[in-house]
Amino acid sequence: MLFYSNLLKTKKIQIFILFGYIFFTFSVCSIAGYNIFTGLAILLVLLSFKNCSITIFVPAKDFLYCYGIFFLSLIIASFFSNDVHTFGRTFKYFSWTLPFWIIIILQSLYFSKRTWKYAILMAIIFIASGTLPQINNQGIRVIGYFGQPTLLGTILGIVMPAIWITTIDSLKNKIKGKLSFESAIFVLVSLLGVFVLLLNKTRGAVIGLAIGGIILFLVSYKNGNIYNFTKKKWIASLIILGILCVMSVFSNTMVHRSYDFERILLWKSSYHMWQDYPVFGVGFGNWNKQYPNYISPLAKEPGLTIPHNVLLSFYSETGIIGGTGFLIFTLGTIVILARKIYKYPDNIFYKIAFWSFITITCHGMVDTGLTYRSAVRLMSLILGMAFASENTMISSSVDEVDNGLNK
Repeated sequence: MLFYSNLLKTKKIQIFILFGYIFFTFSVCSIAGYNIFTGLAILLVLLSFKNCSITIFVPAKDFLYCYGIFFLSLIIASFFSNDVHTFGRTFKYFSWTLPFWIIIILQSLYFSKRTWKYAILMAIIFIASGTLPQINNQGIRVIGYFGQPTLLGTILGIVMPAIWITTIDSLKNKIKGKLSFESAIFVLVSLLGVFVLLLNKTRGAVIGLAIGGIILFLVSYKNGNIYNFTKKKWIASLIILGILCVMSVFSNTMVHRSYDFERILLWKSSYHMWQDYPVFGVGFGNWNKQYPNYISPLAKEPGLTIPHNVLLSFYSETGIIGGTGFLIFTLGTIVILARKIYKYPDNIFYKIAFWSFITITCHGMVDTGLTYRSAVRLMSLILGMAFASENTMISSSVDEVDNGLNK
């Protein structure tokens, strides 16, 4: 037992656990892999507490207030829903945010920007490789190993800002004015991610990425510091992004799909459901059980299990209490991250979190979003990484900071 305890204290093992945890959370390629590295991460955290070798950084209090209000509202709504099972679903949903706390503590042990970069790089490559067998099927939206195209689109919407901003950051590392090998690899993988995104053709993700990118540009531009890039380079980047988005949105399979009217019917049914249970909703996770009572006679897909709108999902299932809590959390998080960008203009992690969060929020208005387990875990990890990076910037300006067990 002492051997394993000492083994976990080594820096290489800490980096390995951090890399694996980030990789499996981002790639969503293996439930077993995610669970194994979650267990290792928790074991490392417990060991650090036992040895009193860690100083916990408390993230922004205003974010914790929004986080607490959101989950308290869900608990209150569950208490008054007259369904004991909603409590279990609420706490299960709460457990999906565990990566936020794990990554903050892990990065307090050893903050590694390099580990983050390479874990994301490998995750994008792995996600793209899962779509290879489907690329030759003309007209078919690639789904990879996610089972549904919208689930892959949801993850891509969160992941792409991370690889794009990390790539831009790596472009600073030039050798005599030329791209370094590392920068060239990141550029190629970024383009690979764009290629998969276009083949996936998830409109909510594409539009969300465009909206998030524009808002981030405006926030960064107003702050007067945009990665020290010239205006011409940023304008060129936005033009390229705009062309890609326009090409996607106006392709034949993006403008109109057969189920568009079906989603409008879903939203109407969800609204009527909320009207009958305005304060506490029908119970967290009970939308699919109540939907048959509200289904429109015009609906052609009676077996749908989600309303394809996260806001309507929370309002119909948890009423004004939970729905308003979700709004406070969403809007509050966006404002907090924007303020952090103003305060720490050179921090890429707050920019990643800001862009990813806006993307998943926009995507959630037409599909699944922060009700999808993998999306919640991934967004929680990104937010945790952002707040952990602030602690590092305060304590040191170095990319690699060892606060670990091996002191």
